[in-house]
Amino acid sequence: MKDGEGTYYWENGDYYVGQFKLDKREGKGFYHWADGSTYKGEWSRDRMNGIGCLIKREKTVGFFSNDQYVRPVSLDEVGDLKLYIF
Repeated sequence: MKDGEGTYYWENGDYYVGQFKLDKREGKGFYHWADGSTYKGEWSRDRMNGIGCLIKREKTVGFFSNDQYVRPVSLDEVGDLKLYIF
């Protein structure tokens, strides 16, 4: 069971580096898809939840919920995550 900080690799080439809790992505982490897309930010219950930066064809910084972009965030909301996601 994954708990604490670590790295996990999937057979398709995806990988995750960050925090785990009870075998799920939880806390701060970085996900890299095999197609080159990346997400760096907050995770909850194994999904992108919270403030993060998603880069697919373009960079999207904002608030995510259940793996979906919800809205942009202000620098005040980002707080100490600034150094982490930018």
